[in-house]
Amino acid sequence: MKTASPPRSCRSPACSSAHTGGVSSLTSGQGRIEVIDGRWGASLRIGPQPDFPEARRPWPLLLYDVWADPFALHPLNEQRPDLVKKYTTLLEGQWKAHQGLAAQFTPGASPALTPEQLETLRSLGYRR
Repeated sequence: MKTASPPRSCRSPACSSAHTGGVSSLTSGQGRIEVIDGRWGASLRIGPQPDFPEARRPWPLLLYDVWADPFALHPLNEQRPDLVKKYTTLLEGQWKAHQGLAAQFTPGASPALTPEQLETLRSLGYRR
């Protein structure tokens, strides 16, 4: 079983491309956490619904049959409520475990950047 999948673009009409892949941030507490479990794929929204309608999902968890629908275009939430419940419970538990682990760490000090590093970041458009 795989959790917190790598980012991928979501092509589903039920899942807007305005959100990020995987777990977006342990500190902001929003994004999604996902699992591929054999035939089934599930993506659970973490945190509050976005303010803009185009990024909203019809359900907090989207369930897919990745064998029959490898591009995750057709959620099966209404057809498989048993699996929605199973994967919602699994991913909510995984999210709580991630939060517990994150709470054990504190942010490190920001390293000072050299003038060369700052110039590289400016040339790439990351700094002004």
